[in-house]
Amino acid sequence: MASSALARFCTFASILVAGSAPAFAADVAGYGYDAGPASYPATWSGPYLGVSLGGGVGNHDSTYSVGGAPVAGVSGVGGEGFVIEGSIGYDAQVGGNLVVGVLADIYWSNVGSSAFAVMGGTRVDADLDAQWGFDLLARAGITVNPTTLLYALGGYSWEKLEASFVATPGGFAGRDTESFHGWTAGGGIETKLTDAVSLKAEYRYTRLGDATYAVPGGGALRVEPTTHTARVGINYRFGQSAGF
Repeated sequence: MASSALARFCTFASILVAGSAPAFAADVAGYGYDAGPASYPATWSGPYLGVSLGGGVGNHDSTYSVGGAPVAGVSGVGGEGFVIEGSIGYDAQVGGNLVVGVLADIYWSNVGSSAFAVMGGTRVDADLDAQWGFDLLARAGITVNPTTLLYALGGYSWEKLEASFVATPGGFAGRDTESFHGWTAGGGIETKLTDAVSLKAEYRYTRLGDATYAVPGGGALRVEPTTHTARVGINYRFGQSAGF
């Protein structure tokens, strides 16, 4: 279910970006304006700000232990949710159609997951909820025409996740928050609507290192998160015309 939702989102993102420029041209023509030939700059160089909205699925390796001994029966780890991101970056176009750059983003996410473990007659349920995180990334790509960029990206990722626990029977409950460090890789397509304004569709795979949550009652839950996200965003490049 989660994977099919992500697949539908990826399809929607691709259609949106691929169709944005023709749709805008049709709108202009419909209002009786003659836009004339496109006059986009031959460069993608410069700083930019961006915002993105997307969806994601999580699939986390997990081990529940008591007294340092792993307990069999951990299952049900996975979930889905939304991601909202703000970013700042800088690109430089070098060697004709090659574009390289760096970017930093901060995001809020509600991509959640759940897991449970059974030990004897006690079931421990854990809900894992992403809080927020940031990425420090590099990207490189090629322009397939002056207004369209295909790119890959990768770099460092940090995220905070909160876990809540409930035991049945036993009744204990509690919460714990941990920080995770890891890496992100992905790619996307970006297309210009004007000299300064562009739309993008992007996929990212994030793999974070493990951390251990303290479970009330003396247990421990080790989690190693991975997520797949698809995002649609808009970027604004400084120093270029934003007119439509």
